[in-house]
Amino acid sequence: MVEYNYFKYKLSRFQETHIKNLKHTEYINEISDNNIDDWIHNTCILILCIQQIICILCFHLAFAISNQHYHRPSKSFLSLLIRWRLSSSSFKCLRYRLKSSYYIQAFHTDNRYGFTYGKLELISMMEFVKYMLLYSQLLMFVCQNFLRIQWK
Repeated sequence: MVEYNYFKYKLSRFQETHIKNLKHTEYINEISDNNIDDWIHNTCILILCIQQIICILCFHLAFAISNQHYHRPSKSFLSLLIRWRLSSSSFKCLRYRLKSSYYIQAFHTDNRYGFTYGKLELISMMEFVKYMLLYSQLLMFVCQNFLRIQWK
């Protein structure tokens, strides 16, 4: 429960900072529209872009860590399951045994549960690296075309 509250706290902090960053994104758009070419403005744009990438990384890391926690074996649940098996086998306990066996079957299969990219795959650090490479290629493409337009 503590991990859930910590994750909820971090998510709310991320949302607060991300909403505050909307004005910075508008600032970047204004600079690019007015073709301001000053080293101070370029430094500000660079700092804001780095900050946005770090925010994306932290948000993604939080989801990847929470997905790992979903699949971590629950010691208390397994000890409870052992106590049920050692107790008398009455019909009353059958319902709990079926629920617990379904839980174990669901969480220890190849179909992993957790936060996903839509219908694609589970969010993990390996998937983040793949999407970050695509994102960086897109940024390089946009910067390259933007610089060509500015130099003409």
